[in-house]
Amino acid sequence: MGFFEKKAVAAALGVAVAAMPLSAQEASASAAAPFTPQGVCGAGFKKVSETGVQASDPPGSPVIGNVYLLYRSATREYCAVTMKTASPRAAARMRVGLGTMTRALLSMQEMTGRYKRYIGPLKLRTNVKCIRYSGMIQLPGEDPVVGQDRFGSCPGGTPTRSKRVGKKARGV
Repeated sequence: MGFFEKKAVAAALGVAVAAMPLSAQEASASAAAPFTPQGVCGAGFKKVSETGVQASDPPGSPVIGNVYLLYRSATREYCAVTMKTASPRAAARMRVGLGTMTRALLSMQEMTGRYKRYIGPLKLRTNVKCIRYSGMIQLPGEDPVVGQDRFGSCPGGTPTRSKRVGKKARGV
């Protein structure tokens, strides 16, 4: 390799190194930024509730993820996301569910798939005051673990038509 070729390689390496993050902490922070409930649901959504995905047996089992419920008041939309915190590099079966509950009816929508970090967003525009949300995570070689909760004035409310809105299911 001649003098000019070595100089060109060194210049190319210098540019590549200059383009890299300054520290592993910065790289980790920038990689994790899109993996927040607000990042998945989109602008204007605020977290209103969350529940852990944790096995009930044996008692004290670790939380392996969370199911988040967010709300955007401008559009009266709810958004649910299941996010895995255990084994972030391994794909797992995951589910997220979101629906309305009245005295007479539980209407639930679900998405399922295999993802490494999260599944969602699942969005719902409704006037019903009782929202039910749930998530499931099944790590490789383990039993499925479910987290679920209700939000709002439950049971009750006036039955209304609910409509799924938002993007196609995605996950990472």
